Amino acid sequence: MFSSLRFDSVQSKRIEFSADQYKSLIYEGFLTSEGWNIHPLSEIINDSLMSNVNPCITADSSQMYFTRCHSKGCDIYVSNWYDDHWENAEKLGPNINEEGKVTTQPYVATLGNGKTYLFFSSNRTRTRGKMDIWSVEIKKNGTKFAVSYTHLTLPTTPYV
Repeated sequence: MFSSLRFDSVQSKRIEFSADQYKSLIYEGFLTSEGWNIHPLSEIINDSLMSNVNPCITADSSQMYFTRCHSKGCDIYVSNWYDDHWENAEKLGPNINEEGKVTTQPYVATLGNGKTYLFFSSNRTRTRGKMDIWSVEIKKNGTKFAVSYTHLTLPTTPYV
């Protein structure tokens, strides 16, 4: 699974790019005996009015988090895998997506404490830099408020 600004065909060597004309899509690929079979996901995931990027699938493959960008910013969405297809994507609430801000680069991880977190980058209110790393614990009944990565008490290594 990946996102790309791909062109189905190129009619000239010169392409004039306009963000209003071209949108990034999320693709999936399968290796077959004849090579790679690559195609964009359905319109349930790829909204034709926005760029759809940065897919991240949970370890159990039950959810996909991804970013949709529009003229006023970027927001993180989630879709559930059910009965061999992705369900309608839902925009995460204001605890994650802040109006008029960029919220992007979702990554889901289960830590040693057994809790699952969504990590993401955002320039939301209380950001200490231009784009800070934030996290929120994912719970079965919703989410807690997002907290800045700088406030987390996670072990660090010199390799980060």
